Amino acid sequence: MLLAIVLTACAPAKEFGPLTVCSSIDSQTYQPLDKKDEFEIETRQVYAAIEVANVPSDSIWTFKWINQQDGQILSTSSGQYMEDSNLRVSGYFASVFSAAEESQAIALPGTYRVEYYHDQKLIDSKIFTVMQPEIKVERLILGSQIGVDGLPMENRGKFYNNEDMYLYLKLNYLADGTVMEVTWLRQQEVIAETGQISRENNLAPAGSLFELKADSGLVPGGYRVDIALDGLRVQSLEFEVVNNLESLQDYFNDHYDFSFSYPQWMMPKEKEGENFYLINLYPRDQIQDMVMGVWIIPGRIAPPEENLGQFADNLATGNIEEEYKIELASEQDSNLGYAYVYKDNEGQKWELRLDFKPSGQHIFMVTGLARENYVQDMEAIFKGMMDSLKFPIE
Repeated sequence: MLLAIVLTACAPAKEFGPLTVCSSIDSQTYQPLDKKDEFEIETRQVYAAIEVANVPSDSIWTFKWINQQDGQILSTSSGQYMEDSNLRVSGYFASVFSAAEESQAIALPGTYRVEYYHDQKLIDSKIFTVMQPEIKVERLILGSQIGVDGLPMENRGKFYNNEDMYLYLKLNYLADGTVMEVTWLRQQEVIAETGQISRENNLAPAGSLFELKADSGLVPGGYRVDIALDGLRVQSLEFEVVNNLESLQDYFNDHYDFSFSYPQWMMPKEKEGENFYLINLYPRDQIQDMVMGVWIIPGRIAPPEENLGQFADNLATGNIEEEYKIELASEQDSNLGYAYVYKDNEGQKWELRLDFKPSGQHIFMVTGLARENYVQDMEAIFKGMMDSLKFPIE
């Protein structure tokens, strides 16, 4: 309780001025300063002040601070205007509502009321509001390992395709009902989404952990993770996934008696025709930036080795649609390997690789087609498939 008083011996009628809510008071007179009815959540103190005149010194004053939403009384102060005196009291009386020492906020966002009583009779009341703060991202950590503190151990921008990823999101404030959404994307395509809804008001900075599982392996390339609060994207992180050539699976074919290795993040699909047997390998997320294949060409239609160059050219150009044009003619890059570069109608380049590996009466052909920003990964996978191709199964 704060007060500045003037004592009088006569007994004129008592008077009360309006109750005022403010952020500060005069240190000498306790008059209200900076009158306002809206306060930021970081405010440490809210004052209520009232001017009284000619009130009996033995009367009782009372201030009550009340949550307007639920009626809960948050703070009450009460006492005699002045003890050991039969005089009349005039001056300003003020009460202060303070944030708890350990709290970072004056109160939860919402509407509040302060009431002033004289001898248990309500004299005046005022309503004020603690504003909902702007929720902001204070910290983001993207890593692949969790430390003893439960947070990702380091902030990284590059990951192997078989690593799980963890995103730590720290907000300055978390309100009841706040919806946090984390969306993982590759090439603008959504590959995973996670959401959380806050069920409490947290006045202190609050952290949440989100996970992207590698499972069978992520497709190498550029990725982005978007953070949205209540449906509005507030921040994004870009990162890169690179191929881990040690994370491989083996394909076995008993009928043609061969095997090869391929990355876990690719999915084999078999297809058989009258003059071929094909194992296509697609990214598991179905985004067609890269396709690999192993073809078995029966000996009855397989060309001799000296004609494989012409055979490759026919394959590479025979099924190209009109809107695709060859920018670079066939280029022999190994003894029995050929490379082609295409440019599609959107101006993007694609590279096609064809390598042949004769075996007995059949010819095995390994193919790779990739968009230009995936060519390096395609070539690494291509080499691994060629090196691992075995006849018969060992």
